[in-house]
Amino acid sequence: LRLGILEPTGEGQFQADELQQHLVSTMISGKLESVAVSSEEDARSKNCDLLLTTEFIRVKQAGKVGGLLKAIKNADPNAASSFNIEANMVVTKLADGSTSAEQNVNGKFDGKPDDAAKKALDDGSRQLLKALK
Repeated sequence: LRLGILEPTGEGQFQADELQQHLVSTMISGKLESVAVSSEEDARSKNCDLLLTTEFIRVKQAGKVGGLLKAIKNADPNAASSFNIEANMVVTKLADGSTSAEQNVNGKFDGKPDDAAKKALDDGSRQLLKALK
């Protein structure tokens, strides 16, 4: 099986291309190989059987106690903290457009924004790989 992976969309200031490559490297199992694609047409041209779309529905910095901590955190947007992230990951069959697997990720993930997003995607990827077996 070949899975085409689109760049994640939605909320959050993420490096979408970086997250796409991260998904390509994690969405691999015995019978499944993954490739980065730019569209459904691109996926078809690369002989993909499946297409993964990922949408970040909610990305919110988790609350910290105390105004001073907040002021320090806000000074550096790349400071590690934690984020409440909700994302929806859907794998569709290109042959008929039906949903093959769907995973909703919702939780608190630590790290810089991109790292927190990768952790959220790792959670979703693990579940999707189980569903696709």
